[in-house]
Amino acid sequence: VGPPRFSPDSRRVAYSATRSGKNLIVLDGQEGKEFDQVGEPVFSFDSTRLAYVAQRDGKWRIVTDAEEGQPYDDAHAPTFSPDSHHVAFIAVRGERFFVAVDGEEKPEYDQLGLGSLRFSPDSKRLGYAAVRGGKFVVVVDGQEGPAYDELAEFGSVFSPDSKRVSY
Repeated sequence: VGPPRFSPDSRRVAYSATRSGKNLIVLDGQEGKEFDQVGEPVFSFDSTRLAYVAQRDGKWRIVTDAEEGQPYDDAHAPTFSPDSHHVAFIAVRGERFFVAVDGEEKPEYDQLGLGSLRFSPDSKRLGYAAVRGGKFVVVVDGQEGPAYDELAEFGSVFSPDSKRVSY
């Protein structure tokens, strides 16, 4: 059993459990689907939604609101937008990394910064750090910024009005 995770409003609780060699997420006392492995549950900011990574038959997927997403070679870091309407995550197919937002796949990269996914405060923009050809880029709204040899912070920060980004 994994540690319990409370929703931001403290009214809901989710945790991972094991039964007969299979893993599952228990949300508010209701058992979810069984998988070979599951990751930590992540609640949306408004506490209404839940996402987690899950593996079955060697393929990883993001499970959002009890619905299984597409299978990938690997998947990481489900992240909800501040308004809780969108979920983004990092996925891997073969040797290529990409971000998916609400199931829509974005361009592929050599590597992505785990933990670098950032929605803007108004939930309309998304930024993340990527590596292509040995150079670091920050991708904001699907557009790559300049390539650098190094980034001090592997991520981006949006201004409170969501109009500006810094990294």
